[in-house]
Amino acid sequence: MILFALSVHRRLADALQEMGGFPHGAAAIDRFSNGELRVELHTAPDGSDCTVLGAVAPPDEHLLSTLLLGHTLKKEGARSVTACLPYLGYARHDRPEPRKSRATAWLGSVLSASGVDAVVAIDVHSPLVHQLFPIPVRSLSPAALFAAEIAKLPLKEPVIVAPDEGAFERSEAVRRAAGISRPLAQLEKTRTRE
Repeated sequence: MILFALSVHRRLADALQEMGGFPHGAAAIDRFSNGELRVELHTAPDGSDCTVLGAVAPPDEHLLSTLLLGHTLKKEGARSVTACLPYLGYARHDRPEPRKSRATAWLGSVLSASGVDAVVAIDVHSPLVHQLFPIPVRSLSPAALFAAEIAKLPLKEPVIVAPDEGAFERSEAVRRAAGISRPLAQLEKTRTRE
């Protein structure tokens, strides 16, 4: 596997390389004088599985860079392209509402159309993403990471609070991983029109 990273994730890419020894792929992402993005590979994929450590926000820079890099890798012979998106933006746009965009489905479609075969993300906001994306999505839980940080704190009787009903399962996973015996607290959210 060859790891290609957007500059926004350079530190994360370096840490991943130290942990797993993934070879880094090199690519230049810059702009033409009119502002259009341009991708040039300095490492040929040569039939390899490639991972793009990308981002979706801000979309005019990071999302387009992720899409163009994935497209270029596939065009140049990558066997597969996986987009590793630590934050999967647009996952909140998952409800079918009249006269409103459903950007979750759109994002899955443009990733697929750009040559991306699968997505790996951290703590995907909505389980509907798996239904709305035309490609596989793997959501990784950060519960163990949060539990490790909580363990470092001098807390006597910690309580984990879920900010809303949608966060209940993810917050419960953190509570269990941290070995906290007190029950989970949950806030109740009222949505406004804005």
